[in-house]
Amino acid sequence: MTEPRLTEAEQSALPSTPEPALSALRPPAAASAPAAQPSPGWDGLIAAWLAAHKSYPEAARSRGEEGEVTVRFTVAPDGRVLDVEVVRGSGSAVLDDAARALLAGARVPPPQAPATRTVRLRYRLE
Repeated sequence: MTEPRLTEAEQSALPSTPEPALSALRPPAAASAPAAQPSPGWDGLIAAWLAAHKSYPEAARSRGEEGEVTVRFTVAPDGRVLDVEVVRGSGSAVLDDAARALLAGARVPPPQAPATRTVRLRYRLE
């Protein structure tokens, strides 16, 4: 029995689809490996560290300044703070600078994997 053959007209009417490259058939290495995450409970450790190390700047206290500063920071797996950015200021340069200084160059509990967090630091006089 012979295989049916297409005529030239039928062959030219077929859509041409190129063969996929071998690299397209393999998933990228980064996609196949699960993304590293900070150790469980790390956010709680960071919150405790911030509470223990935050201090009210005397210059802001003497002027009665209060506010909330939102900062974003990146931590290396060994706990070194690599980057700090004030993403929303309090309206007081003294409080904003204190929040930035709290984390700039600090060593916090290590997350075991690179981590970036955004936190709000509240400065309230009591």
